Parts: sequence; structure tokens; C-alpha cells
Amino acid sequence: MRPILDRVTEDFCLSGLAPIPGGAASVSGVPFPKAEAKAYYLNRLRQIERAAYDVVQAAFGEWPDRDSSQTFEDWRAENLDRDDADADLLLVAVEDDRVVGAALCLEDEDEGWVAELAVPREHRGRGLGRGLLESAFQRFAARGRLTAGLSTDSRTGARTLYEHVGMTVTEDWARWALDLD
Repeated sequence: MRPILDRVTEDFCLSGLAPIPGGAASVSGVPFPKAEAKAYYLNRLRQIERAAYDVVQAAFGEWPDRDSSQTFEDWRAENLDRDDADADLLLVAVEDDRVVGAALCLEDEDEGWVAELAVPREHRGRGLGRGLLESAFQRFAARGRLTAGLSTDSRTGARTLYEHVGMTVTEDWARWALDLD
């Protein structure tokens, strides 16, 4: 597997879902063996989704020019209610029952895509982002994907992380703007 990285000047957000507790349930069409397991899982899933949204807001809220007006409901609809969303590719890092990092991953025809990756500043430098990426790469490889990619804002300082996990820049974008008022 040869991972790749696209570096662009656009902000991105994040989402995350919990793994199935004890393998007892599924959100991808496999029936729940017990009603209690389903109720527990769906309740826990809602809690994790909200916590992942909060992680996104914390991690990317440090950018002064980022539009932070997206509500949880809009974020959920945009990221989790997509036809191509897959619970096995929505990852979170948890510490002391708190979500401290998250990654939303998708699949293209032959490439795994890390659509959103976030770790709040106070939890950076501890390997959480690397762990989320490596877990995503393993899941992509198990599904037969030959490459993994992502796009990021070059101001994040995460390029070193991406290089440490074996990614290389394949495209470099610049966004230009002019205020007309």
C-alpha cells in the first residue's frame, strides 16, 4: 500500500462513531441479536456523534477565519447521513470515556479517503492522530484499497504527521480571493 496526501488550502471537519460494543450489534445491515444491545448501541452512538462534533469544533475552531456556524444537526446530516458513510470507517480515539480524536473515512472506487481528521490542541503530540490514520489505513487495505489519501489546510502543521505515516504530497493547491466590498 502506498498512501498519498493532497495538500490544499481549505478547512475540513470531522466525525466519528463508536465500535460495536462486544460485537453484539451492527449499523450496516446485520441484525442486532438482542433489543437491549440495539438500544445501548444506538444511544451510545448518538453520544459519540455529538462528542465527535465537539472535537471537530475544538480542533478546527482555533482558525480565526473558519466559519463555525454549522450546527450539530447540519454537521451530522453532511457527514453521517451520507449514502456512502460506513460505521466501520468512522473512528474515534477515546480516553477516560471522552472522545479526544476522530476521523471520518470514506471509500472511492480504488482509494480510501480520510475526509476529516481532528485532535484538539491539548491532546496533540501523543500519537492519537497517527493511531487514527494507521487504523484507517488498515481498514482500507483489508477492503482492497491500493492507496489512501486526504486533503488538508497547509496551516495545520500536520504535514510532518502525514509524512511519518508514509504519505507524500501528490497535489498542491492555492486558493486566491479578493474582497469586493
